[in-house]
Amino acid sequence: MVSALTSLAVGVSCGLVSLFYAIGVTRAQRLGRTTPSLWRRISFGSGIALILISLIGPVDTLSGQYFTVHMIQHLLLMLIAPPLLLVGAPVVIVLRGLPPFLQRPVFVTVARNRVMRRITQTLLHSHVALGLFLATLWLWHVPQLYSAAVNDDLVHLLEHTLFFWPSVFFWWNVVDSWPFRARLSAPRRLLYIFFATAGLKLVGVLITVSGQVLYTAYLLPREGTALAALDDQRIGGLIMWMGGGLYMLLPLAIVFFRWAQQDAMAAPSAPVRPSANAAPSPQSNAHDPL
Repeated sequence: MVSALTSLAVGVSCGLVSLFYAIGVTRAQRLGRTTPSLWRRISFGSGIALILISLIGPVDTLSGQYFTVHMIQHLLLMLIAPPLLLVGAPVVIVLRGLPPFLQRPVFVTVARNRVMRRITQTLLHSHVALGLFLATLWLWHVPQLYSAAVNDDLVHLLEHTLFFWPSVFFWWNVVDSWPFRARLSAPRRLLYIFFATAGLKLVGVLITVSGQVLYTAYLLPREGTALAALDDQRIGGLIMWMGGGLYMLLPLAIVFFRWAQQDAMAAPSAPVRPSANAAPSPQSNAHDPL
């Protein structure tokens, strides 16, 4: 019953957010205001789709039977869906898409309430966001808590909530989600991603090299598979260790190349000294203010 209600709540929430986003884009276009580009809108839609894939249907069902699938579910919720959503610049667009009677109260609560702004600024601070990201990652892979999440739907819901939202705060410091910009410089942003990657990979390594089944919920007999619980656990650990680590190379590369590109654009170019025998170009003279 709890699982069915959770699936319904996730489906309705994703549907409403997607609807408000679409309405917000349409209204902004009609008024001639800035809207996210097509590829950003596709990114937002992909993030919504991954949340639905992760939390509704076979992936969520199989996560209670296979540690490997549960690990994939976690990585989708922590590493892939949040940055895709943020690339879509959803904050202002969703606010614009709300029904008129909701726009002002929500805007006042989100943007003008002093307490809300202070809480948001604290959660988005790079040290807090990184600490929450790593703390929730490590905490929920403690065997007792992890097994409790597998066996209890309410604990499972709490686990996913605490995986997703700290991940949103973490990725906000990596992705410049319009109209906000991350306050970290490019070198600090690289270091920020590096520490998150190191923490992620360390959890994966510890799970992979363990010689015993850490998560006893997966010791129960499972029909239709010959995959032993320990092998299942090791594959899941490898997915976090190698798969998650390789994935994190992507934001590292993007931040590095954007940094290099900005430095190249900022570097002054040496003036070209015309030859004494060269005839003046009529085209260049036409644009010469002197």
